Amino acid sequence: MRVVLTDTNVLINLAHANGLAMLARVPELQFVLPEEVYQELRREDHRSKVDDQINAGALAIVRVDSPEALRIFAELRAIMGAGEAACLAIAEVEGTLLASDEKRAFRREAIRRIGEDRIMTTPSLYVKAINAGIITVQEADEAKRVLAENRFAMPFASFRELL
Repeated sequence: MRVVLTDTNVLINLAHANGLAMLARVPELQFVLPEEVYQELRREDHRSKVDDQINAGALAIVRVDSPEALRIFAELRAIMGAGEAACLAIAEVEGTLLASDEKRAFRREAIRRIGEDRIMTTPSLYVKAINAGIITVQEADEAKRVLAENRFAMPFASFRELL
């Protein structure tokens, strides 16, 4: 089972599209979020949906607590938010995957520290779910439409293009 540190933006995207429940069904992956990410969930409806998945065992909250992760976290806080810094610090120290849709400085730093092959995104999570038979292409495309209405546009017409 591979651990995936999940950033706020991915959780919010999945909450918008009612996709959080699929996380528990993606094979060989265990999704966790740092306390700092949980604190970034400002909207009550998002927090409630995440709480439901925590209570169901689909998500777990972790802490930045090793000395090395705390050192990296402090270093990263100078250039990014607490949730992103916590995810990247833990991923770097523990060798986990990271789910984030952040671009620019965060993505460059994440690639430098953990490599592009350990970074997942909302679209790549949907592709994994499709490939595992958890959802259909049509369901993923409906989620894509909902996300576009919530200001998260994906640069392709259909998930079919990614399969």
